[in-house]
Amino acid sequence: MDAGDILAMKQYLAWLVQAPEHMSHLSDGQVSELLWQRHPRRRFIKQVAKGACLLDIGAGSGGLAAWKEGEPRRADIRLFGVDQRMGEHAALYEAWEVVNLDTGKPRFPGIRFDAFYASHLIEHLASPDDLVQYMACVANERAEVYFEWPSPKTQFFPTSVAFEHETGLHVLPLNFFDDHTHKATFDIGTVSAMLARSGFETVESGEIDLGEIAIEHMARGKRLGGGWFGTGLWSIVGWASYVHAQRRGDTASIGG
Repeated sequence: MDAGDILAMKQYLAWLVQAPEHMSHLSDGQVSELLWQRHPRRRFIKQVAKGACLLDIGAGSGGLAAWKEGEPRRADIRLFGVDQRMGEHAALYEAWEVVNLDTGKPRFPGIRFDAFYASHLIEHLASPDDLVQYMACVANERAEVYFEWPSPKTQFFPTSVAFEHETGLHVLPLNFFDDHTHKATFDIGTVSAMLARSGFETVESGEIDLGEIAIEHMARGKRLGGGWFGTGLWSIVGWASYVHAQRRGDTASIGG
């Protein structure tokens, strides 16, 4: 981003935070549900193959399990998790491995995966390419991948501290470097190329901008608190990029 782009982005943020609530016909719950229905994370989960073995990489608390509920209900998905610690909801997973992905990889004997989900993980890794190579080794034919990470432009966003000083509103992180565990961000082409080297072809990608429903979610966040404001803001300014990829049919031998 050049100086003009950075100024325009800051002006856009200043305009956005003034947005009022305007969808009075919708309850708070309906606003949240509409936002997540449109989010590529949830869309990915809801469309994986019936009975898919899905590996949630960097699973955190294990909250992804909640998305098996809701329409369409996906109780058929077999969830497996990996993180540096046991998640609060790990019992909702078929199996969970505690692994530092910079030094090791999970082992799920006898399991090959139909889907891989890693949201806000690759920016924390020393070598995301190593992770993708591991995925190729344990992937079924036509396996799908969802990666989401902070867009490169987040390096130029205001810091959380500066933003709160200016607006009185708290959102963390806002600037990429607000999170000191972040190592590097990537453009979409770089991530697509990384996946392609291991036989995964990008079928959908972009920056996440959910439009009017995200603005409404953000506006209600000023009243509701919690994570509402941040979720809305991240979902309207293209804060995150994503790639949905699928293993090519001619790569069944990659990784063994």
